[in-house]
Amino acid sequence: MMSSLSRQLYDMIVSYPEDQLDFTKATHFFWIWYWLFVNQPPTVLNDQLAFIESRLEQGPLKANHMLQLAWKAEALEKLLHLQRD
Repeated sequence: MMSSLSRQLYDMIVSYPEDQLDFTKATHFFWIWYWLFVNQPPTVLNDQLAFIESRLEQGPLKANHMLQLAWKAEALEKLLHLQRD
């Protein structure tokens, strides 16, 4: 895999007009997802990442929904990385 799912999502977000993105509100989602999944096993984290990937394949998303998914993916990837260490 060339890059993480969260990186791919952030790269896609760049194409949205800035006035459609609420970064202040969206940054809270990282911590929400992080704490919701902190004690989950890797299988649950991987299932959630697979869900995000499938959602992207379904078609275009609104800007802030894309931003929320990016934060969720980043939290999940960070948790998986911590579990490996």
